[in-house]
Amino acid sequence: MSRTVREHRQRLAERGLKRLEVSVAASDAELMRKVAKVLNGDDTQSERLRAAVLELMPGRPTIKFGDWIKTP
Repeated sequence: MSRTVREHRQRLAERGLKRLEVSVAASDAELMRKVAKVLNGDDTQSERLRAAVLELMPGRPTIKFGDWIKTP
């Protein structure tokens, strides 16, 4: 891994962020960008989106969105 990439990831970690790469249908790409942008915030809108996503996940225990997204 290059020094530049390491430094970039370190800056993200310092801000409490983690870079993810996901594969989605092309038609969902813009939606996922918008979702990620909202979730990156720490406001009422981001909390409401987290709650809505968690509510819609069938059969899943109530967990934080970040923990949920890491599950297989």
